[in-house]
Amino acid sequence: MKTLIISDLHLTPRFDLKKFEFLLEIIQSADQVIINGDFWEGLLFPFDDFINSDWKQLFPLLKAKQTIYIYGNHDKKNLSDDRVNMFSVEQKMRHRLYVGELVFVIVHGHQFNPFFNRIFHPIKLPLFVLKALMTHERRLLTLFKNNYIKLHYRVYNKEIKGKIKNRLRKNEFLICAHTHAAELDTANKFINTGLIDHGLAQYLIVDNEEIQLHSAYY
Repeated sequence: MKTLIISDLHLTPRFDLKKFEFLLEIIQSADQVIINGDFWEGLLFPFDDFINSDWKQLFPLLKAKQTIYIYGNHDKKNLSDDRVNMFSVEQKMRHRLYVGELVFVIVHGHQFNPFFNRIFHPIKLPLFVLKALMTHERRLLTLFKNNYIKLHYRVYNKEIKGKIKNRLRKNEFLICAHTHAAELDTANKFINTGLIDHGLAQYLIVDNEEIQLHSAYY
């Protein structure tokens, strides 16, 4: 069973053909898909606009892949409705993926309330400030690619690792997202799926007991 885990797509009604084609390719290659939060940008655009946007072309394929949808902090449950069933067969806050002897505990990550979330929580910010921050991040990612993520956001992964250190059982790994910083740290039983946005694509493949963290540009 080849499981694709993606997160932090932040899809908006503004359709990006390159991003769409990239998503189509990696989703088609998987047997199952798990969306680990922030699938659509619910703090800037209503769910109705998203559902009726050109992104709906992905929905039948996602549904066919038995997609599990985990809510994030930009696409909280109360921002959507039953139409999430158009692209997923199950919706939840946490999912446990059993692969052989291993158990992957999958959550978006905002539940750990890292420093990043406390200071820059979007709900506390005026709309124009949030839009400005997103534009700034997009420009920096365009200029510095993955180096920007590593330098700016990895510190928040470290904070989450500290909080989960004594919570996981021997055979458990945490798979989270939220910080936008992809990382595979088997020593600390920590995996972050990164983001697929602004031309940078980070995603996780779990194929039997083989774990692969991918990074590419689209």
